Amino acid sequence: MNIVQADIVEKEYGEWPSFHDAEIMRVTLSCGLEAGKFAKITADINLYYTKEINKGTAQYEIVKTKDNVITIEFYGVESVVISEFNYQNVIDDLILKEVGTLIGVEFQSIFGVEATFTCEEMAVLRMVGKNEYKA
Repeated sequence: MNIVQADIVEKEYGEWPSFHDAEIMRVTLSCGLEAGKFAKITADINLYYTKEINKGTAQYEIVKTKDNVITIEFYGVESVVISEFNYQNVIDDLILKEVGTLIGVEFQSIFGVEATFTCEEMAVLRMVGKNEYKA
């Protein structure tokens, strides 16, 4: 399965991540304004990694080692089901699977948004530090 510009994320995280505990910050649905690219969904996803320091001491803490907002665009979207979007939208996983010639996408919810849809193509548009993110 090809994800256009996946290397933007893979360079930072070492691989394509599972997006476990990531938060969906924004979801935008758009009709087909670009020639040959029909309906699309754009999602801003906050993905952070943590590590423990000073374990077993009074100075123990968990610190963020990576904290980025990744914008992913899904083109040629069909069969969209989105529910439960609210003030906090934490996912367990971003599941991608081949469905014939399409990509099946599922935002598997922990709390908040759940979404399933198929798309023809997906691309990473950008990745910025959470402190630089502007919706």
